[in-house]
Amino acid sequence: MAQMMELLGRMPKNLALSGKSSKKFFDSKGHLRRISGLNYWPLKKVLVEKYRIKEDEANLLADFLLPMLTWDHETRATAEQMLKHPWLEMKDNYEFKYTDREYDVMMLKKDLKNQIRGGAATVDENAMEEKQEMNELIESDAEMYAGDNEREAKKKRNLSMDMDDDLFNESEISL
Repeated sequence: MAQMMELLGRMPKNLALSGKSSKKFFDSKGHLRRISGLNYWPLKKVLVEKYRIKEDEANLLADFLLPMLTWDHETRATAEQMLKHPWLEMKDNYEFKYTDREYDVMMLKKDLKNQIRGGAATVDENAMEEKQEMNELIESDAEMYAGDNEREAKKKRNLSMDMDDDLFNESEISL
């Protein structure tokens, strides 16, 4: 249940409270009782950041999967509708995943672009904006993730140095 809420957003209150055992799992407002600090992660981002599927493929795959995963069974896509989805008609592509290097460069560029666009916005601020868009139930404790943020910053610095070395080596070759 919690994983679905992290992926799809908050479950509608009427659905959360409709089961005969719902009081065990949800409070009167439709919030989970024993689970706090859910981190919402849209499907496209899961596909790109966890499974490292290239963005074009991730967009199409998410577009295919999400109609089958809606909370409301009345609006959920049928098998017949899904068989007509363009994702099933795509040409075979066996290079749909990023290499480690491609992924690191893409994420570094994205972070730099966010910092420039947001006036030196930090990664934490961008994450908070995304969480607000996903209708987060409970705020996450930023201090819990401080170690991860420090490791990410070090990784980005190392990648940036590698990229500078690559640029330096390429300029030597062209001379």
